Amino acid sequence: MTVLGKTGEAVVVLCYQGKIDVIDLTGNYKNPEYIKYFLTDNGVREISTLCLTKRSTQLRVCYEETLAHITATEAVVSTDCHMLEGTTLCSAIPQKSDEFYLNDATYSAAVQDETVQLTYGNLHFCIVTKMSDLPEGEWDAIICLEQETDLESVPK
Repeated sequence: MTVLGKTGEAVVVLCYQGKIDVIDLTGNYKNPEYIKYFLTDNGVREISTLCLTKRSTQLRVCYEETLAHITATEAVVSTDCHMLEGTTLCSAIPQKSDEFYLNDATYSAAVQDETVQLTYGNLHFCIVTKMSDLPEGEWDAIICLEQETDLESVPK
């Protein structure tokens, strides 16, 4: 699991046994470039899933242009994304959803808004852009992208 970006930017990359899932949590215009460099540096030409949770209408175009040589098996955009019928995103026809689930033999992830809940075996991780969005649950690790987090608000 890798989280790319700076303050206000976040793209989660899940890599395991040749499968790569990319989840853009914040919709920042710089995120496609982060992914491009990450994939290029690692010799990747195909990803399993590309999921855009914020500003999908604008970012769909940015990702399509920036990742012109990358193909995706599956693409997901938020329901407010405007696109013509037959439009593709990295060669995949995007499905519209505000909640998305990745299910693999070894891990699963629930993606909603600016939150990714990841389960790998008996380990549970949560990636959130701000602590106030942390869902109830037992977490083995929490990755919060908020610049200033009050440590008293972090569950023990």
